[in-house]
Amino acid sequence: MRSTITAWRVEGDFLGWDYDVYNGCSSIIHISKELFHWGDTYTINFSDPQDELEGLMLVIAIDAANCTQNNG
Repeated sequence: MRSTITAWRVEGDFLGWDYDVYNGCSSIIHISKELFHWGDTYTINFSDPQDELEGLMLVIAIDAANCTQNNG
């Protein structure tokens, strides 16, 4: 497993769940919330399958931060 997460940068609308994760100038992950579903449904597109574990951990951390802000 590679360890490049320290160079990642996240840009976009966190509360609207539409954002990209960049490594340098390259978008490596795109996260968006799908509308008109029974529950919360998200699409996560990875450019490289090797980024999936770290990417999922990042998405969970952002979701937890959003839940904390909405409940506080």
